[in-house]
Amino acid sequence: MSTTPQLTHLTVIGLGLIGGSLAMAARAAFPQVTLTAVDPHAESLQQALKLKLINHAYVNGDDWLASLPHSLPPAESCVPPAHWVVLATHLPLNQQWLQRLAPVVAGSHVMISDCGSCKREITAMGQALLPQQFLAAHPMAGRETQGLASATDLLFMGKRMLFTPYDAEAQAPLIVALSNIVKAMGMQPTCLDAETHDRTMAYVSHLPQLYAVALTNLLARHEPARLLRYHGGGIDDQLRLAGSPAQMWAPVYEQNADNMAEVLDELIAVLGELREALPDTQRMAEGFAVSNRLHHTFNRLKQAANRPPQGHIL
Repeated sequence: MSTTPQLTHLTVIGLGLIGGSLAMAARAAFPQVTLTAVDPHAESLQQALKLKLINHAYVNGDDWLASLPHSLPPAESCVPPAHWVVLATHLPLNQQWLQRLAPVVAGSHVMISDCGSCKREITAMGQALLPQQFLAAHPMAGRETQGLASATDLLFMGKRMLFTPYDAEAQAPLIVALSNIVKAMGMQPTCLDAETHDRTMAYVSHLPQLYAVALTNLLARHEPARLLRYHGGGIDDQLRLAGSPAQMWAPVYEQNADNMAEVLDELIAVLGELREALPDTQRMAEGFAVSNRLHHTFNRLKQAANRPPQGHIL
């Protein structure tokens, strides 16, 4: 596959926050790209067409699949790997789409990636179905609100695009091709294995979301309207995360249940330690000292955005 950072055709399956934002970023980076969107919500497609974000729209995925064989160049042609299909729906639907796409695009120049926050299942599926054409991916940005109306071409600017190849050496051409494309879109490609990805997300993404659910469920038991009348800034992020939809997160906890169970056990132990430390100012100060050090480390990492704590930047 060519390593030239170009993109002539992008198909986004799921034109919501993530898919819409990627489409906008691609349109900004590659103005001449032919952009196709597949989404069951006709109003979103109509809005995207009106904004001239997309060139082609399909409400019915079967219709789009039927059009593919007539537009795909054969693998032996000299056409560069410029057609990127992004699966930007929920985890189970992404997997269903990958299974449907495999027999249609196998052997062509089409590259496929997803946007899910769990990587083990779909990475293994990609290895089995399209080992040289599918690269599991996870753009590290989002919002609590969904839909095309929340999308922006700046959502992923400066953010990481995590790739989880089943074998970095075997998939090197695909990694390079997609890395060059996302770099042109303002993102920072990073590779790590799927096991490490899912374990890491359990701590830094999946736990914060579940903590927000736990906290707001607790508040809901104690006259929340009265309590929230007096809220301070410290609860704002938790309330923001509390608006995230269950249909997006429930499959995440299903696929990452093993890691989440261990992380929650650790959190319960830490909460127990803090519970015991409440009347002990010295122990409480020690807990805050650890927290403060991590806060400063986090700020340093944010300032050095191209130097992640783990993984490999391409």
